[in-house]
Amino acid sequence: MKIRNVVAVSSLAALKFLEIYPKRIIFLLIFLFIPCPWAFAQTLDDFRSAAGHKEEGVESIPYPTLREEARALSDKVNAGKQAVESQNPDILFKDKDNILKEIKDNTQDLEKIKKEEAEWNNKNPGSPNKPYESDIKKKESAISDAKEKLGKINERLTNVAASFGSLSTARADLRNKFTAVLSQLSDSKSNPTRHLGSTFSDEDKKSLELYIYVIEGTITLGIKTHKDQEDGAKNRKVEIEKMIEKKEI
Repeated sequence: MKIRNVVAVSSLAALKFLEIYPKRIIFLLIFLFIPCPWAFAQTLDDFRSAAGHKEEGVESIPYPTLREEARALSDKVNAGKQAVESQNPDILFKDKDNILKEIKDNTQDLEKIKKEEAEWNNKNPGSPNKPYESDIKKKESAISDAKEKLGKINERLTNVAASFGSLSTARADLRNKFTAVLSQLSDSKSNPTRHLGSTFSDEDKKSLELYIYVIEGTITLGIKTHKDQEDGAKNRKVEIEKMIEKKEI
């Protein structure tokens, strides 16, 4: 009878707990007290495998979570590279300069024709003839068409500038992730027991330090590479934006 009462009281307490506390708190408690497979520390083999990747890419990262995050950012970088490679701003630069010259030439011609028209009108006051009207309309139409083309080129240049901006941001995000990896490597070096266990040999410790040294070199090189290319994309964006603002030649 007492056991039955205890069970009943325990069941009521559990139900009361579920009513009082939100589900998110319960999930958090489960996460904290039940081991998760992704929470285990990396082993010496993980560092050995990561050190074997000489590329400046994400595969040299020994931490699964950081590696997956860096991989997603790397995909954004690759997408950004494809976006800018499919566009050639230098061709647009030449096209814009040609149109600006066309506008300049036609504007000068128009001013000359209007000056000649004014002189003719002075010599022929009250004349119903308009010998320059047709030429004036042609020049005005040519200028209007050229300005329309100019607007479209500026729109395309704006899109190209945005692509270079996105690439620069993606590289910066990946570079920052690599910097986080360096910080984690430093922590691993200071706390070898996380990866080697409470008892480990001097040989294992030296091996871990060697792998970390190699990985640090690879990651550091990757950071420099992405910083250089990040700045290159940023400078290209600035160059394009200046061309967009260009009004005359």
